[in-house]
Amino acid sequence: LPVCRSIPVVFEAFNSQESIKYLFPLLLDRDLSVRLEVIRALSNIKRKSPRLIFNQLKVVKIIFDECKLYQKTLTAMHTEIIQQYRNRRKTKVLVSTEEREARAALLDLLEHRLESGLERIFKLLGLKYQQQDVDIAYLGLMSEKHEAQHNAIEFLDNLLTGDLKRTLIPIIENTVLDITSDEVIQKIQQKILSEFECFQLLLEANDLRLNLAVLYLIKIQNDSKYIPLVEKCILKEDEKLKAFASETLLSLQSTVHLSE
Repeated sequence: LPVCRSIPVVFEAFNSQESIKYLFPLLLDRDLSVRLEVIRALSNIKRKSPRLIFNQLKVVKIIFDECKLYQKTLTAMHTEIIQQYRNRRKTKVLVSTEEREARAALLDLLEHRLESGLERIFKLLGLKYQQQDVDIAYLGLMSEKHEAQHNAIEFLDNLLTGDLKRTLIPIIENTVLDITSDEVIQKIQQKILSEFECFQLLLEANDLRLNLAVLYLIKIQNDSKYIPLVEKCILKEDEKLKAFASETLLSLQSTVHLSE
């Protein structure tokens, strides 16, 4: 994988139409870190050689794919924040320190995935629109000043059109929300996934670190209802994931035997 992540930089160094030809198929790579490096390479090529041609239809399609992934990650993060919110109202006896730390680690990872997902979306937008305009909007959105965020959303609302606008603007608006505030939590509680659905969603992602973080939280919670999810992970190709899934499954099964 570290070698694969280095390949887009090599293509970028050629800075040619042929580089773009070979980079575009890599936008479909299942690994998020490889995809990010590919998008960064394409973005740098366009910055250096704006006259080179980028397939606009493919760019838009991949933006939509990234938006779907971002929305799934955001939904999962909302679920975990709600769960943490509920746990804060329980006694410390019911929620162990180990579980709180495991949940916090998963939230940190999801937050990082959202940040890199947003970067991928905006760098792809830079392949369709003027890069300078998109960069300004991105910086405004990332600002801690509400006025700058509001101006960035307004600018994008004028820049984007059609389905791209209808898909992206709600995602961008959700990005600037303080999703840890009690007010926002109360609003999103009604449309949130169950934790089982959340874990199922995250374990289906081709993301080893995320898969392992979810399995660890499942193992800490020690609830046998998650056994079907863990069993599916044992069938995956990655040896590290299979090994930890097997370890988690044994732990859950031992709990079932003890309860019987």
